[in-house]
Amino acid sequence: MVDSNYVLAIFFAQAKVKNRQEWDSAMESAWPGLMEELRKNPGFKGMIAMWNVDDSGDVSVIGLWESMEHRLGFEKRSAPKVRAIFESLMNQKPDRFRYLVTKASIE
Repeated sequence: MVDSNYVLAIFFAQAKVKNRQEWDSAMESAWPGLMEELRKNPGFKGMIAMWNVDDSGDVSVIGLWESMEHRLGFEKRSAPKVRAIFESLMNQKPDRFRYLVTKASIE
């Protein structure tokens, strides 16, 4: 469930891998370490990694946080480690954005 005032942290980038199968494999390898580090942070609610359906190599990742306070705590504690893992899979540093959820209905 996504509540109002949750924070979605989103990044977009071009992956180093050439196809969806390679992306899935990269995520399969990286995911346990990413989740272990992210779960150390209070207010972390989940993460979604996505591959663009046009097979352009564009990827996106969404992290979900209970509040901006929790997200900023992550920045101090774990962001460098998590970013290093993701940036090793990208052609360039991702463009990062943060959004405050104002309304949601996920069923």
